[in-house]
Amino acid sequence: MASGPGPIKLHVADVQTAVPASVGVEAGLVVLTEDEHPGRSLRIIIGQPEARAILAAWQGATPGRPSTWDLYVSTVTALGARIDRVVLTAVQEERHYFAVIELEQKGERRTLSCRPSDAIALALRTYNADILAEPDVLDAAGVLPDGSKSPAAPAPSVDEREAALSAREAELAARERALAEREGTRTAPEGSDGAGQS
Repeated sequence: MASGPGPIKLHVADVQTAVPASVGVEAGLVVLTEDEHPGRSLRIIIGQPEARAILAAWQGATPGRPSTWDLYVSTVTALGARIDRVVLTAVQEERHYFAVIELEQKGERRTLSCRPSDAIALALRTYNADILAEPDVLDAAGVLPDGSKSPAAPAPSVDEREAALSAREAELAARERALAEREGTRTAPEGSDGAGQS
């Protein structure tokens, strides 16, 4: 069965360390923009320490002492792994974001859940690590360059939903058959060795 579109590549377009979050309260802000057309952006409100960490890495600043994020990257490297990419996987209410870090170690890929702010801070400290977002995240919260919301993807038709369901059922049936065949080759027929027969 064909898979849907994969995660979309983003880049950091802006970082602010002090924006109004509520009356008398300030927060940080990071803006991620997709590399390709239509260039939608995600505005993510984050903590001020995380915003400063992202800004420092984005600007290529070298701290006098390693930050928590620097230490994490150094530890991952010392253990023979590397951060391959970070992915924004979901969003709720257009403001609560979820992310994962994908690590590669000796040919194995490991995925860790994390806050988007930590994911971005780590990706910017890692050579060649991509920042991506699932298409659904950009569809739900992406803002076009003119400030308008990106149009929602059309809902699938009844025929498309039925076709997808049929394909999924066929895939599951094929898996069940393969599993049954595998189990059949592992288990000898009952009584085939003559045990228990009179």
